Amino acid sequence: MYGIMLVLEPNGETRQREFTRKPNVEIITAEVGGGNFEQVPGFNSIIFEDGRYKCVAVHRNDKRMRLNLQATKAWHVALRASGHGGLVNDTGVVDYLVGPVVILVGDREFMAL
Repeated sequence: MYGIMLVLEPNGETRQREFTRKPNVEIITAEVGGGNFEQVPGFNSIIFEDGRYKCVAVHRNDKRMRLNLQATKAWHVALRASGHGGLVNDTGVVDYLVGPVVILVGDREFMAL
C-alpha cells in the first residue's frame, strides 16, 4: 500500500506526505484546520508531477476561512476533465474552496478508503 497526501494551502503552498497505510481521520482533520470535513464533489482527478491521477479531495466547508485559489483551480480542471461545465458560468464563479484542501492519491489499496 502506498499513497500521497497533498495539502493545498490558501497561500499557494503545497505540502506532501507519503503513507504506507491509510491516514487516520485525526491526521486529515488536523490538515484541514480542525473540525468536520467533507469530500469535494467532482474533485476526482488531479494533475500531479508527470500525469493525471484519480484522487479524493476533502476540505472543511467553512466560508469564514481564506479563499484557496490553487485548490479551486484544480477542482475546476477536474470537473472539466470529467465533462462537467466547471466552476464558471455566464453569471461568474459558482463555487470555490476555502482553507487547506487535502488530496489523497495512491495505489488501488490506498484509494479503497
